[in-house]
Amino acid sequence: MGDNLIPFFYVVEAVSSRTDPIPVIPVTCSARLSTIPSLGGTPQLSPCSLVIAEPGHHCTVVEPKRLPNPKKELPQLSQYTHMEDLMRNRLLVPLFTAILTIAASVQGQTIPIIAKLDTTGTGNNSAGKGTFFGTFDVAQKSLTYQVTVNNLQGTISAAHFHDENTSVLQAITFSGNTAAGTWTNIPDSLFVKLVNQRIYVNVHTSFAGGGEIRGFTGAQAHAFGIRMDGAQAGTASNGRGTGYVEWDSASAKVRYEMTYAGLNAPRTVTHFHSARNGGIVQGITFVDSSASGFWTLPDTALNLLIKGELYVNIHTSFATGGEIRGAVVPYGEFTFTIAMDGAQASTASLAQGTGWASLDRFATKLKYRMTYAGLGSAFTAAHFHVSPGGGILQPITFAGNIADAEWTNLTDSHLRELLKGNVYVNIHTSVLDAGEIRGNLKYGIVGDGVWTATVDGATAGTISTAKGTAWLALYQDDSVKVRVTIAGLTSAFTSAHVHAGNTGILFGINFTDSTGTATAFRPDSVLLQLIKGQLYVNVHTGTFGGGEIRGNLKFGSGVVTGVQIDKTSDQIPASYTLDQNYPNPFNPTTAITFSVAERGKMTLKIYNLLGQVVATLLEDVKEAGIYSVSFDASGLTSGVYFYQLTTEKGSGITRRMVLLK
Repeated sequence: MGDNLIPFFYVVEAVSSRTDPIPVIPVTCSARLSTIPSLGGTPQLSPCSLVIAEPGHHCTVVEPKRLPNPKKELPQLSQYTHMEDLMRNRLLVPLFTAILTIAASVQGQTIPIIAKLDTTGTGNNSAGKGTFFGTFDVAQKSLTYQVTVNNLQGTISAAHFHDENTSVLQAITFSGNTAAGTWTNIPDSLFVKLVNQRIYVNVHTSFAGGGEIRGFTGAQAHAFGIRMDGAQAGTASNGRGTGYVEWDSASAKVRYEMTYAGLNAPRTVTHFHSARNGGIVQGITFVDSSASGFWTLPDTALNLLIKGELYVNIHTSFATGGEIRGAVVPYGEFTFTIAMDGAQASTASLAQGTGWASLDRFATKLKYRMTYAGLGSAFTAAHFHVSPGGGILQPITFAGNIADAEWTNLTDSHLRELLKGNVYVNIHTSVLDAGEIRGNLKYGIVGDGVWTATVDGATAGTISTAKGTAWLALYQDDSVKVRVTIAGLTSAFTSAHVHAGNTGILFGINFTDSTGTATAFRPDSVLLQLIKGQLYVNVHTGTFGGGEIRGNLKFGSGVVTGVQIDKTSDQIPASYTLDQNYPNPFNPTTAITFSVAERGKMTLKIYNLLGQVVATLLEDVKEAGIYSVSFDASGLTSGVYFYQLTTEKGSGITRRMVLLK
């Protein structure tokens, strides 16, 4: 908006004949001012005409309110409130358009952290081993971890996180041979080192005061964590264990590391079991108390792994059915890159396309976005196909040059083919009906993860209707590759870059027609900005020198998942409840408390006013009890959001929250 506008709230009253817990809200509203207010006056609005996204809703503007200090004074809300910079100083324009959409840009993701502990770098000849697994919260300020060690030559005297220069950063407290805790208030400088293998876990003993075993921590885009104990096996054992599993699509194998300690009796056998029926899926070979290896998964086992339906069971003579066990729990998302061209379709087409797809934590849906440009003939259809054979798996609906949707009816076969790299996108045209361009969904070629971007005029603050899709892949050698395809620019392309919010242009993107690529090395100075989603792709044109369209690079799909849930009481509630968040309004964090009446899979999700999921706070099995979760909305814009608790039986409770920055 211009310099002659004043901020105010307007209140929207919504009436719905639908029963959706999260109703779809109108996307635009136009109204004419009946008076021109003086400085500090209240604008008067005539009735508002609305464009409704779905039938069954009617909305009207009820009351505009001028707020001298909107952070201290909040009007009574009917159902939905949105604040717009519609007037600042004096109103000179008698017509305005108010946009009721709230654009969510969640940058945080739960980041798995792993480490394998041994004598490397210690100079010791100890047979000691250990396994570390942890997860960062979405704000990247707290690391919740567990580490188990065994076969040490001496008794544990201390343990710490050390930096690469050996300085002690944080103490680790062991109970027996396992330590479980949370390192809070981690500064950004140390967060960068923790994810980049520049901090190590060091276990000091009477045998080696400087550290008997150690292991450097590193981040993974996706991993499966294992925390073993007697409670999960239904025994009174004090044994504990820690492990993790990683998927490598290039070899179609998983790599696993695990360590246990404190069993009541010697180990007899150990297996991966199915959580569906308890059946044995695969044996695990331990050397002493640690296992390290690769497993080529059969199709059925791969599906169990993806869906979080495997567990590790350690059998002993004390408990032949299993003394300790631990679920193999997925963390993070599987994010795939897509680069489409004619060569992959065996055509001479010069058209290209860029896309990405992200499989959520429990493999229930595949969120995707893609853009194509430069087709030699008219677009006719697009699909996800499988190779070999080329069979159609799922149609893809494009609006113009853009597809932005979710694939929800995923079968076990679909999931297997995705993880094996056998699924591709095919764009069919009138001349090349078998496919003019295509591109495989690739996962596993990237060491540290994929960042994705929706490129448009709204993000650049322009009125351009041009759009695009981009991704950035970060490799183990710290190099990055960027790919972007754009369509519909309103003026001539001049240049494109990856920008950092605090440091300006990082590097250029070289375009051929409508698709650009770049390869560069990632400086340490911008790793934090990359992980926090503060880098963006910017496309400059003749009319919009500062950028006609741009897109913020977000880790994975950009949807928050897997935050820390704290159990506050073991009391068994009489019913499921969802309390009002506190504080409300809030900025940027708030606490949500809920009650679980009986054991079962629960979900707790945050929605924007369009009914889009912007955060998944819980998607897991919970025992009966009372729980609390802290929601950090640092990456969201001010406005009204809904949070909904649902059970595996389909019942749900929904409440509203207000983010006011």
